[in-house]
Amino acid sequence: MKHYLLCIAILLACPAITTAQRKSVELTAIEERLVRSIQEDSSNWTRVEVTPIEGSEDVSINKWSVEDRTVGITIIRYASEAESSNRIRQFAADLKAERTMVEDADEVFSLGQRNSITLRKRSFIVNVNVDAPDPSDQKQMLKRFAKLVLDAIKQ
Repeated sequence: MKHYLLCIAILLACPAITTAQRKSVELTAIEERLVRSIQEDSSNWTRVEVTPIEGSEDVSINKWSVEDRTVGITIIRYASEAESSNRIRQFAADLKAERTMVEDADEVFSLGQRNSITLRKRSFIVNVNVDAPDPSDQKQMLKRFAKLVLDAIKQ
């Protein structure tokens, strides 16, 4: 009887455990390409994968760090380009974000901070956030890591 109850408890708990980590094949492939390219570009950085909140689907959250620098990259996949475009524009309107430019992105917004951008490429919305002591280093890191993400999505 104990084994039966234990099996039932495990079966009931499994969907709750896996729901927060559900990713499409497309997002998983993009995440793998991104991780590989960052390892090739910046081999001394340490990666930590962050589990999205329970109930999230098609979300990838990763943080990389080295010494006193940190980069956080969140990728959200939407069902269509139209939906992702509507979502990023709603984000920009709600937070009064400024439109900015990043090569190869469809749309890019910033909250006026030099260390963070939110961009859209196809049906993906990506937030890149960097933290470094030197503001010029932050700008360079933001540009470099945004390009790595966009390259991973383009492939």
